[in-house]
Amino acid sequence: MIFIPHWTAVFFVFPFITFLYIDMLGFLYLSGVQINAISYITLVMSIGLMVDFIMHILLRYYEAKGTREQRVVETLSTMGASILVGAISTFLGVMLLVFSTSAMINNIFVAFIGLVTFGVLHGLIFLPTILAMIGPE
Repeated sequence: MIFIPHWTAVFFVFPFITFLYIDMLGFLYLSGVQINAISYITLVMSIGLMVDFIMHILLRYYEAKGTREQRVVETLSTMGASILVGAISTFLGVMLLVFSTSAMINNIFVAFIGLVTFGVLHGLIFLPTILAMIGPE
């Protein structure tokens, strides 16, 4: 809570984290990963990492000046590339896990692929769209 830039950001953070959690559960289910201790720990860890995608965009949006659309454009032009590079480096970092024969490592691989995909989709596409429509001025 102390990292949320303004009290109104709570109305964006908590719904998005809920969406991301539901998306990850569905992705794990569709990928054939059963929820057990390992996949649950990976899920909790991935939620923690996906918060970064949301919080960096929100923090930059609240620091920007102008109309909603101007703030979203400035946010994506300054912070968007950094988030995308971070997502690509995370994706490339876990790509070697695909060659593992361990079911535990494969579960971690699937979870990280989901977290990068959903984190980028929500942080760079869905959240800026919502902020441009109903974000605080």
